[in-house]
Amino acid sequence: MSVVTLKIIMSSDETDRPRRALVGMLLLFALVATAVSVWWLVGDLDEFDGPDADFMIPPPDLSSSAERWIGGSALVLLVGTLFALGAVLRTSGASRNRRIALLLVVIAGAIIGAGYRVMTAAVVGANIGGGLVLMFGGPLLAFLLVRAGQLAHRGD
Repeated sequence: MSVVTLKIIMSSDETDRPRRALVGMLLLFALVATAVSVWWLVGDLDEFDGPDADFMIPPPDLSSSAERWIGGSALVLLVGTLFALGAVLRTSGASRNRRIALLLVVIAGAIIGAGYRVMTAAVVGANIGGGLVLMFGGPLLAFLLVRAGQLAHRGD
């Protein structure tokens, strides 16, 4: 979506719905793109590479080139999404609440990506890191995403 299209949507006097829908869609893209980008940037966390490796969750069966392609594409999508969100928020004169909501969504995406890498790591015995991700990451994600939704909805 080009900046001109964004300005046309933002300058419509009809209703605030198109802008809210656009911001919501871009926030969702930011969440997913951040999670996949961080997953790729963290990289493989295997402690043990052998037939007796234990997994909390089996990792995806991807080649290193597919992993690079997916991670690089997600990083490019993240940068584009953040630029688009910046343009929308700047053009609409969005309040501090929407900018904080964006930050919370990006933090939540980073927790998802890093947590997924920890939970799919090959270990010997118990995956204590995976248990900590479940114990603390789940409630923290719920808080961050609910708060981001409240702030984005409250908006201006």
